[in-house]
Amino acid sequence: FQSEYFGSWLYNTRTTNAGPYLTNGYQPKPGTSVGTVYYQGGYAEVLYFLTGESRTYSKTEYRFDRPVPHNNFYAVRGGGSGRRLSVSEGAWQVGVRYNYLCLSDGEVNGGVLNGVTLGLNWLLNPNARVYFNYDFTYRDFASTPWKKDSTAGTSYNGSGCINGFGTRLAFDF
Repeated sequence: FQSEYFGSWLYNTRTTNAGPYLTNGYQPKPGTSVGTVYYQGGYAEVLYFLTGESRTYSKTEYRFDRPVPHNNFYAVRGGGSGRRLSVSEGAWQVGVRYNYLCLSDGEVNGGVLNGVTLGLNWLLNPNARVYFNYDFTYRDFASTPWKKDSTAGTSYNGSGCINGFGTRLAFDF
């Protein structure tokens, strides 16, 4: 089990001409101070190796060491006729993760995100892995966009769900 909480303070921030914070979101005039804003978020995740490996913790470096599969992945033809396939599976890991991110504070209304990720990780060897992730995120966002040169705003609901699937082949050394 692993979790982390993080926060970010932006002291006396100012807007820029780079565009709105989010699509159709609140955008004060460029150069306007929005004061000090605080964003916060965090996550908690649970990972389990189906093939019996584990993550070791280095007490001297205060970090998790790289997981090492009991058997590296390989698939080779062998035997007398070359028809027999010899396979080693590498390491397989499943996981679930919950994350939270609040991007609203003061005059900045970036919304709140709540997400769940389901993952399957295949460790081919200590330096190569394949990730498969399904992510479901709910965005809770109600904003008041302002019309140009107007003091009257119109409210709309920008809340909704985001579903995504991703894969990644990663090599690290």
